[in-house]
Amino acid sequence: MVTGDIDADSDAISNNGIYTFSVMAKEVVPPDNPFPQMNIGFPFNITTAVSVTVHDVNDNGPIFYETAVDGTNIPETTFSTSIDENTSDFIAVPGLSIYVKDKDKGANAAFTLRTNSPAFEVVPAQVNGEAAVNLRVKDSTLLDFESTQHFMVEITATEDSATKNFSATATVHIDITDINDNSPEFVNDTFVTTVPENVTNGFIVALVQATDKDTGSFGEITYSIVSLTPSVDFAIDNRTGEVTVASTLDRERN
Repeated sequence: MVTGDIDADSDAISNNGIYTFSVMAKEVVPPDNPFPQMNIGFPFNITTAVSVTVHDVNDNGPIFYETAVDGTNIPETTFSTSIDENTSDFIAVPGLSIYVKDKDKGANAAFTLRTNSPAFEVVPAQVNGEAAVNLRVKDSTLLDFESTQHFMVEITATEDSATKNFSATATVHIDITDINDNSPEFVNDTFVTTVPENVTNGFIVALVQATDKDTGSFGEITYSIVSLTPSVDFAIDNRTGEVTVASTLDRERN
């Protein structure tokens, strides 16, 4: 007779879910036995070994964990990290410590891992029992800070069992870090203007502008004049791109 819950997935059951114990059969002698001497030489008890195999049923689903520094696994469904834009394909996303486990045994512990993002893939795709989960870049062209600064990737663990399909989902928030991957571009390919020859120094000739798709210090632009034909003095504001007259202009001389 079973007197308590039996769980084939319990850590208390080892040896492939087999219970082993002993049963004793003990002879009962009435206290008023008129012939106690007749029991001399007869066995009062006997012992036999009993082995019970507990068959696993699919009663557990996959669970996601975060692996702590001390190696313990803490149930967790939300993770956060960051990665540089344009990181190469097949590179693992850094800063993640994801673990997944199904306490069932054998075929009942088999499940498939998938993601909902075309930019990332999960490794391994097939798990039996437990595994460390790696998220890696699948399409590096999608990791463009100028287009997308954040990804919310769902990792789903779905059991392969035909009887019950338990599942679990973990959400990974990934911030994309900007890198200096864009060059400045002028608003126009060529800037053409005219100016009277008798203007004074400081006269604004033109406003030359360029843009850079990067952000922060990576997107800052400074301007300078690198060639001048003919050799007439003009100056440019290195921050605004404003071109001004720096010396007297003489059309007949130039």
